[in-house]
Amino acid sequence: MGASGFFVPAWHDLETTNPKNGKLTPCPISICLFMEFLSEFSFGYLTGHWVWITQVFVVISLSLILNFTQGWFLRRVHAKLVAGGNRWADSIVEALKNPLTLLIWILGLTFAGDIIYAATEAPIFGVVDVVRNVGVIAAIAWFLTRLIRNGEKVIIKKAEIENQRVDQHTAEAIASCCVWPC
Repeated sequence: MGASGFFVPAWHDLETTNPKNGKLTPCPISICLFMEFLSEFSFGYLTGHWVWITQVFVVISLSLILNFTQGWFLRRVHAKLVAGGNRWADSIVEALKNPLTLLIWILGLTFAGDIIYAATEAPIFGVVDVVRNVGVIAAIAWFLTRLIRNGEKVIIKKAEIENQRVDQHTAEAIASCCVWPC
């Protein structure tokens, strides 16, 4: 119990008992370790609801920093790949840009939602795991779709450069079968 009477879970336990209803709440080990770090991060100056609010702020800030860092890094890598002429690696990096941004934000926001749910048990945050799973699957599917489309463009462009005949409709049909198999 925090100084203000607000429930502050013991993050080092794999399960915590909520004094409101007496139920055990499971805590994944990665979240437990990160919460332990964030609890020590507060240096004991924060009590009650300020602990989890600070933790949510730190998680969102780290997501923002990570998103800017990956954007900067991928722009640099993409520029070097374009200059080097490696079309396949370029298509992979190009396909990764937006889905990786989505993945970072989905994981960051749902991790913050886990923190809020552990502190408040508001019913709306009970669906965080489902949102995380759907978001990760959507980001992976988006990446693969973009990768196949970019691969199609690379194959057509390579054939044009080498003066080979490629039926563009066939290439599009094969790519469509790879993207949306029946």
